[in-house]
Amino acid sequence: MGDGESLRSGFLAMTGSFQIVRRKSNNETQNIGPMADFVAVARLEELPPGRATTVTIGDRNIALFNVEGAVYAMDDSCLHAGSSLGAGELDGKIVRCRGHGWKYDVKTGCVLGVPGLGVCAHAVKVVGGRIMVAVD
Repeated sequence: MGDGESLRSGFLAMTGSFQIVRRKSNNETQNIGPMADFVAVARLEELPPGRATTVTIGDRNIALFNVEGAVYAMDDSCLHAGSSLGAGELDGKIVRCRGHGWKYDVKTGCVLGVPGLGVCAHAVKVVGGRIMVAVD
C-alpha cells in the first residue's frame, strides 16, 4: 500500500464518513449522466462573486461558490471534521475550511495536495438568473 493509500485509510479510520473521489486529475471535467436532475437552489444575485453559501437539496447540504461570476457546487461537509465548506473562506477557486484549515478546489471538490481525495462536485448551470445544481 502506497503512502496515499495509507493516508486515505487513516482518514477512513478517523471519520468513517467521507468519500474518496477518484479522478484522473484535479482538472478533469465531471460528466453528468442522463439521470441527473438540475434543481433550482438560489438566484444568482443572492451569490455575488467572491462569496459562498450553503443550500439544501433533499437531505444533502451543498456548498455554492461564485468565482469571478462562475458558480460551482460541491458537498458541504469537510472530510476532516464535517465543518461547513460553504461557511469557509473563499480565495479565488480555493475554499479553506474554518474548522481546521483544510483547503479544497471548488471546481473539483478535491483536497489540495491529496490527489483523488475530496468531496463530490456537482454540475451547475444558470438559467434565467436561477442557479441550478445537478443531483442524482
